Amino acid sequence: MFQVSGSYSTSEGPMVNLAYGEQNFLGTGKSLQLSLHAGRSLIGPGYAIRESGKIDKIKRKQQFEILKSANLSISDSHLFGRDLTGGISLFKYTSTPFDNFVLKNYGASIDLSYALGDRVTQSWELGIARRTVDHIDEMCSPLVKAQLVKYDKDKKEFKMSEQRNGLQTSLQTSFNYLYPIYDGPLKGQMRFKWSTALLHDGGFNSTFWKNIFSASYNKMLSRNVGLTLQSSYGILTPLKNNDINIIDSFASSGESIRGFDEGSCCPHFVITRRNKTNSNIEDKNKPISYVDATGAKKFINGTVSVSFPIGLPTELNFKTFIFTDFGYYWDPIVPQNY
Repeated sequence: MFQVSGSYSTSEGPMVNLAYGEQNFLGTGKSLQLSLHAGRSLIGPGYAIRESGKIDKIKRKQQFEILKSANLSISDSHLFGRDLTGGISLFKYTSTPFDNFVLKNYGASIDLSYALGDRVTQSWELGIARRTVDHIDEMCSPLVKAQLVKYDKDKKEFKMSEQRNGLQTSLQTSFNYLYPIYDGPLKGQMRFKWSTALLHDGGFNSTFWKNIFSASYNKMLSRNVGLTLQSSYGILTPLKNNDINIIDSFASSGESIRGFDEGSCCPHFVITRRNKTNSNIEDKNKPISYVDATGAKKFINGTVSVSFPIGLPTELNFKTFIFTDFGYYWDPIVPQNY
């Protein structure tokens, strides 16, 4: 399988994707997958509040990534001659979860999954990743800098020019339960998932327990009209009296709550800059209050959507979706030493 695709997103701009896969690599029965993604990252403050209370949209810096993400994986669906699926993955990806810095990840993971019955499956994943924070916006709040930038105690200032690195190790297990409803008005399919993980990164002083609970319901209202209900709840629990770093927090994204900027639905920290102004603001003499997302330890979100065709030939597989998203993120990430 070889695939080339392009798309355009209002949040990321133009994107290009390449994918290659084999289901029987070199005649071994193993599956090989390679995917590459090029796109654009936007960093810098998304908006600011003038002293008058007016909100100004600020143009963010653009950074085009030749290789924004890459993943190479190989898996065996009959591992050790048993009903086990296992594999190994190498990955690299760049993200801008809060727009005011860039997070780069390089790592590898080993995964294993198996069935516990007709309807329950369990999976394990052991991962290690080197993480680097770069392109931190100088105008972001001290609360964000305290988690991402080294502090010079002698000069009493943040070392903005130095990258901060960390090595994260993680162990995660997930349970998936499929519950089909064959008869009655609720005829459809329900899915439940519980994912729990232990994560540690000494470079960012972060050790925590992560739990996410998800549920979904799918039903065909007619031959061509489908209904989907989805909801998720997540919680982060710090361990060993360590902080949870902002890069590990829950952040709203364009995939979880569509129509909003990255991190815009999270708790925020507001700081007023009286000595620095932005050239994009009309009145340069007035102070500006910059609004930075801090991330959250807890969240709940969900989606209700209906899909249906719009008269095109069925072989095109073209569908229209009407949806509404909801979500709430709370319990902000605040360093203990801040």
